[in-house]
Amino acid sequence: MPDSDDALEAVPVPKPTTIDRTTLVPISIAVSVIVCFLAAWGWLDTRFTAIGDKIDAQTKTYNERFQHAERRLERVEAKTEGSWTIVDETLWVSEFRRMNPTMNIPEAKRR
Repeated sequence: MPDSDDALEAVPVPKPTTIDRTTLVPISIAVSVIVCFLAAWGWLDTRFTAIGDKIDAQTKTYNERFQHAERRLERVEAKTEGSWTIVDETLWVSEFRRMNPTMNIPEAKRR
């Protein structure tokens, strides 16, 4: 059975490391790559956030315009719904035919 002192001698003791040119260059490269990655990430995040905000603003504007047009259409439909008589329709068809003689326009009739 080996003595306990022999067991300790068999384990190699690591040499203390010092920071010199051979260790400083890889560390500085790794740090610069990480810094560049973080800077690019921040820049892209800012760009995508700005683009997303612009899209949201345009979507809101389009939705407001659509709702405004929808309300106007509903008001026009409410005003014209059921207000035409057969005489009004016949007069309109006659006027439309007079203004567009080349078009084939059907007779006005109720369903």
